[in-house]
Amino acid sequence: MNVTDRKPVEYLSHWHHSFSGLNVTPKSFYNELSNRIRDHEFPSLKMDTVEFPEGSFLSAKRRYLRVMRGELAFDICGAPFGNRVFFVSSWLGRIGTSGCGMMALGCLAVIPGIGLLAERQLRPLTCYEVDTAYAFQEAIQSILVAHLDELCGSSNITPLTAAERAVSNKRLGVI
Repeated sequence: MNVTDRKPVEYLSHWHHSFSGLNVTPKSFYNELSNRIRDHEFPSLKMDTVEFPEGSFLSAKRRYLRVMRGELAFDICGAPFGNRVFFVSSWLGRIGTSGCGMMALGCLAVIPGIGLLAERQLRPLTCYEVDTAYAFQEAIQSILVAHLDELCGSSNITPLTAAERAVSNKRLGVI
């Protein structure tokens, strides 16, 4: 299923961890994770891989598994770092507004420094949207962590502690 590859207008949370000795390819990691997410039959989800530049538009690209629900994008990165470490991160972001009624806001959103401010002031998140965002995050993050637990178990790697599982639920803005 196709998903947008637009960068979120703001990030609501972030999590990451490096696993020493975990030998898995990003492709197999994403395939298994996608299957586990599909098995839950969550409503209104779209899922696909997207690529983002590692730096400028001329730099190499990094592939992420993107799980979307409405304006929410949950981006998961799983990639080797060197030859003995597998790095995993997740980002919960809000893609932003779309549609004819929000065209003016869309024009403001592309102006550096003004876009996020305009988005937050003219279209702030409601309590319902925040609750839904964190329910979405918790559901997908728990599947991610369960998958990592199994990979660690089969590779004889110490599983994540409770502190290592914690997600930073702080509005991070645009990075």
